[in-house]
Amino acid sequence: MAARAVVARVAPNHGGLTDEYRDLAATAGLRTDIDPALVADIVQGALLRRLVSTGAPPDGAIVDRLVDILLGGLREPAAG
Repeated sequence: MAARAVVARVAPNHGGLTDEYRDLAATAGLRTDIDPALVADIVQGALLRRLVSTGAPPDGAIVDRLVDILLGGLREPAAG
């Protein structure tokens, strides 16, 4: 029962993250050769793992740090 509640809450956001990455990656200087759904998996997976392991939702500082780390790996390499 709890698993269904989590899926019902997380699944719609997954599609939104996927669409947002697909729509904005190129103009944001992010890699376009990565499946946008995998990017959403990484973001949501890390945040859900944090919730499950600590029992508390990730705070803003954790989310910011995750985004910084993730964007470092998603950026297109510098030319030259």
